Amino acid sequence: MGSLLGHSIPGAFIVTIGIWWTCHVFLRYYKALLRRPDSYTNTFSFVGEKWIPFDMYFICFAGIIGITVDLLANMPHIQMQNIYHITMYVLFEFSAIARILQLRKWKLPKKLEYALFALAFGIQGMLFYCHTHGRSQLDVTLHLFLCYSDVLIVASTLLEMAQPQSILPALSKCLFIIVNGLWYFQLGLTLYPLSGEPFDGDNPTEIMMVPVYFAWNIIFTILGMTLIGIWQYNKVMDFQHVRAVELQLLPSYSDAKEISVIVEE
Repeated sequence: MGSLLGHSIPGAFIVTIGIWWTCHVFLRYYKALLRRPDSYTNTFSFVGEKWIPFDMYFICFAGIIGITVDLLANMPHIQMQNIYHITMYVLFEFSAIARILQLRKWKLPKKLEYALFALAFGIQGMLFYCHTHGRSQLDVTLHLFLCYSDVLIVASTLLEMAQPQSILPALSKCLFIIVNGLWYFQLGLTLYPLSGEPFDGDNPTEIMMVPVYFAWNIIFTILGMTLIGIWQYNKVMDFQHVRAVELQLLPSYSDAKEISVIVEE
């Protein structure tokens, strides 16, 4: 990750999965409200047609890309930072594979995927905390806030596992996953500016601005998720309206019987 591109690629993967889950959490919630107000339950992944968990395959694909890049980046001598990154990717692979196997009816412990996902972000936070020894104060502070987002993801994931009928833990997890991904971009742009000029790692003003950047990342993410929620609500309501109109246009049973007799004649 020792470049702007190296931070942007994993950040883009994480933001994508966070937005993906946000869309489907809202969609699942609004559909549940139409059926019965208390029928909503969380799910770790969201399956598409033919029960294919595209999000889990996406996580597997992203992990394989990350592992491959870090293995080949400094061949034949793998550096310590590459070992750190590979360790992170492997743990995310475990959570995705566990969910895929569950959908294939393997007899795995219930909610194992939640535990592995929380463990993956917990290990990521620990590794990033130890990743900055000997670096500038600005670099350390930026990575520290990345660790904070990891802790928040772990907490919200475990809450979602414990309270499956509440949408708030699921949305909180999505929120902090998106913030985590956006923070990779913040790291890359701060440590590797587009101007090409070296950053001042001991600038007290820049260091004090880090929590402000983090807070605004959260604010903009909440605004974005709100727009997604409104979009999904309108989408479900429009579908419900169209469905209601279609049902009203259907002939009654007696009319349908008369039509079938006429057709047979």
